Amino acid sequence: MKSVVEILEAQHRALEREVGTLEGALSGGRTDELKAALGRLEAMLIAHFELEQSQFYPALLERTLGQAQLHQTVTLFHANLGRIAEGVLGFFEKWAALRPEQLTAFQTEWRSTLQLLSRRLRDEEKALHPLHRRVFGA
Repeated sequence: MKSVVEILEAQHRALEREVGTLEGALSGGRTDELKAALGRLEAMLIAHFELEQSQFYPALLERTLGQAQLHQTVTLFHANLGRIAEGVLGFFEKWAALRPEQLTAFQTEWRSTLQLLSRRLRDEEKALHPLHRRVFGA
């Protein structure tokens, strides 16, 4: 059975693949494909955020109680996730009805959203996932 970290990292790879699909549709100006990719990416992110909120963070926060510095790190990542999720999901809601004449404006916002999301996934894999493996001995 896969650990929660293995599942989260597999989700990261799937998100990266879907971003590639979205990028292809965007560069080709294929609005219908782009909207479909946006919908899939949104659903994948919701599932990812829900797994983090229901399993990853509660267990890690509990396990790091009594380890002030580790607990503070996890608490900060957790709080930051809420803000990131709100912003990213708001982006998807805003662009759900994307029209061809909006592609330039969409692309500008997409670049900043993608940068934020990519940085977050990278930071999770560099800091939080190794911490989880260490405290859970996996």
